[in-house]
Amino acid sequence: MGQSTDNPGLVIHSVLGGSDHDLYYIYPKSRNPIFEDKVLSQALLIYWYVSSLKYEKQLYAKLYYSSPTATKPDKIDYTFVFNASH
Repeated sequence: MGQSTDNPGLVIHSVLGGSDHDLYYIYPKSRNPIFEDKVLSQALLIYWYVSSLKYEKQLYAKLYYSSPTATKPDKIDYTFVFNASH
C-alpha cells in the first residue's frame, strides 16, 4: 500500500538472506538513492560481522509505524540471537 512512486523494500536485506518470494517480507519505501546506499552498506557490515562468528544465528526484524494507518515503517529494529552451544 504506499505511494505509486515507492520502491519495494525487503524487511531482511537480500545480503542477509532476505527474500522477495513472500509478500509479507516486503514493505513500501520511498525512492532515495542515498538511503539505498546506506541500507546496503549497513547490511554488508552486519553480514561481515555475523558471518565471522561461528555460531548458529537467527535474525528478527520489528517494524515501527507512526500510526495504525501508516503504510511505511518509520523505523526497523534488527536483533540477532546467537546459539553458542552448536
